[in-house]
Amino acid sequence: MAYGGRAGQEANLHKADLRDADLGGVDLYGVDLSEANLSRANIRYGNLQSANLEKAILEEAILEGVNLQDAKLRSTNLKKANLWYANLKGADLKRANLERASIQVTDLQGANFTEANLQNTNFLQADLRQTNFQSANLQRADLSGASLQNASFKDSNLRGVNLKGANLDGIKFENTGLEEAVFERVTIDKRNVSNLPRRILEKYEGTFRVV
Repeated sequence: MAYGGRAGQEANLHKADLRDADLGGVDLYGVDLSEANLSRANIRYGNLQSANLEKAILEEAILEGVNLQDAKLRSTNLKKANLWYANLKGADLKRANLERASIQVTDLQGANFTEANLQNTNFLQADLRQTNFQSANLQRADLSGASLQNASFKDSNLRGVNLKGANLDGIKFENTGLEEAVFERVTIDKRNVSNLPRRILEKYEGTFRVV
């Protein structure tokens, strides 16, 4: 299916079936897409700022370059979605499923990933400053080269996560699972160096850039 034009803030697509829809470049600012099925939909470079996508299905959707600033994505299924170069500043992704999603070079400043499933998610070079990952599962996620200044990982699972070259200045590791995590060449503040497990320090401390 192909759609054109502007949906507008008043549009209501609650529970709509938009599987495989072509919504590339469409302006869906503030639209209600809660519980809609957008599996495999093409929304490349569309505008979903402030849209309601709670509990929507966006599995394998193409969201490259999409504006999702301040969007509501609670409990949304984004498994294997492509979010390259997207804008998710301030987006609420609490309990969302982004397993194996591609979120490279994406702006996620201040986003909320509380209790989200981020297993094997690719955050390569993403901007994750001041992002909340409390109680999230990031097992084997790729955060290499990411900007994570002042992010919170309280009670989160980072087992096997790749943080190579990431900026961890001001980060909060509280009751965080770090088994098998890669800390090679990270930028980190002095306070957090002393809080890291001995295994990580023995293997990677010589590569740290301490600030």
